[in-house]
Amino acid sequence: HLDKPIVFIYYKEETIDVLNKLEGLFTNLFHTKENRKILILGRYQFDFQIFQTKQLKQLLDKKPRSIQIDFLTIHQSKGLGYDEVVLLNLKEGKYGFPSTSLKIDIEEERRLFYVALTRTKNHIYLLIPQKNPSIFVEELFSGIDLS
Repeated sequence: HLDKPIVFIYYKEETIDVLNKLEGLFTNLFHTKENRKILILGRYQFDFQIFQTKQLKQLLDKKPRSIQIDFLTIHQSKGLGYDEVVLLNLKEGKYGFPSTSLKIDIEEERRLFYVALTRTKNHIYLLIPQKNPSIFVEELFSGIDLS
């Protein structure tokens, strides 16, 4: 049982800040965790585009061989378990999570968020923009005793 299984990582709107936060997270995971399976989760396939940047490609090329990294959408991850999970883009908007598209069922999105949260055996790292964070982040805080 872990004390703090949910880790909140806030970033500014600039891509460089997201890159720096991800680089810091992975550098830490690579140096403190061995023989780990890490899952990078996105609501949409295009959420993974940030990993095409030179900065993150170079970082992932240096990962220890004992660490496995998979990139999956939340739908693809159903039923799977990983040591550590990183959930990208917890923001409001049409392509956020939950999506603000008129056709999206909020309860279905909430169930999908639950799937994302329950893929980890140890920690889930939530990447959250400082501006326009997902309502699901607020819901998490409303259920936590911060005293």
